[in-house]
Amino acid sequence: MPTHSQDFASVVIPAHNEEKNIPLLYKKLSKVMQSNFSKYELIFVLDGSTDSSKSLLKKLQNKDSHIITIYAERQLGKSKALQLGFEKAAGSILATIDCDMQNDPNDIPKLTQMLDENCDLTCGWRNNRKDEFEKLFFSRIYNTLTRLVTGIQLPDFNCGLKVYKAKVAKAVHLDDGMHRFVPALAKAKGFSIAETKITHHQRAFGKSNYGYKRLFEGFCDLIKVKIYTMRIESGAKHLKIKK
Repeated sequence: MPTHSQDFASVVIPAHNEEKNIPLLYKKLSKVMQSNFSKYELIFVLDGSTDSSKSLLKKLQNKDSHIITIYAERQLGKSKALQLGFEKAAGSILATIDCDMQNDPNDIPKLTQMLDENCDLTCGWRNNRKDEFEKLFFSRIYNTLTRLVTGIQLPDFNCGLKVYKAKVAKAVHLDDGMHRFVPALAKAKGFSIAETKITHHQRAFGKSNYGYKRLFEGFCDLIKVKIYTMRIESGAKHLKIKK
């Protein structure tokens, strides 16, 4: 019997040229969702993919009505891909998971359970990451800077596995690069945040695009998100005083 039978769950999966990972993720994700939710949808957002992902998903969609596909003709970036998925999602809760198979769908029910305990957003924590040294090194720098600037003491801001109450996903508008700072955006809007350790696997296919350029872009986005959240918080305080 589904453990979250009262919930309609939407899973948003951004993907760029992940033809080898899509069938593996679909098989594992479908099994988890069928076992834990009586109603669910899998929203694949193909972000300018140039491989066979589109035709592959069409075949899967013909066999499984749970699949929804969104196609971006050009690569928009992960933030906008997620935003497209959020806008399409109809579930009372939303999960996000990367298509690279490094996050484990089996962790979704655990993150969902935490929402049942008066939490609005649950973030995965890859405490035992299976990434190459360069990616780990830059990620540590990024997370340290983000904690210092935002004041939010999360160990892993940019984990792709998160579970939201629908109201959170609809409230945080993700512009370029903002997917890295979802916890900060959510907190600024008054939502409660939690994190929990999750399983992390090595990437089986494809490669990660990470390095000096991404770190610099992330730092620029961090400044932008700090200004943005300060404006939100300032506006909220003004409304409280006015009230």
